[in-house]
Amino acid sequence: MIVDRIERLSLYVDLVPSIARLEELVYSYAPRMDGFDVNATLCTLFIPQGCRARVATGWREAAASRDVTGAVEIGDGDFALFLPGERYIVKCDGRCRKYTLE
Repeated sequence: MIVDRIERLSLYVDLVPSIARLEELVYSYAPRMDGFDVNATLCTLFIPQGCRARVATGWREAAASRDVTGAVEIGDGDFALFLPGERYIVKCDGRCRKYTLE
């Protein structure tokens, strides 16, 4: 899990090249989550829209584990980026944009 300010998002282009064309990409809004999710092959980016969100990640090595290994609250102007295979859960107080990135 990477958490940072939105104005610094371009610093992560070497890690996730599609960040460079974020304005062109289709996004959805984060669904209500009752448990961890994972994308085995793509990165997942969450950007709160005028709200707060709690984001957490669990151990990738123990797929059956529900242990949280990192949790943080993000808000307007922040983002959370989860790498492929990284288990995550996001709880938004409002709308959070969700991008699936190559």
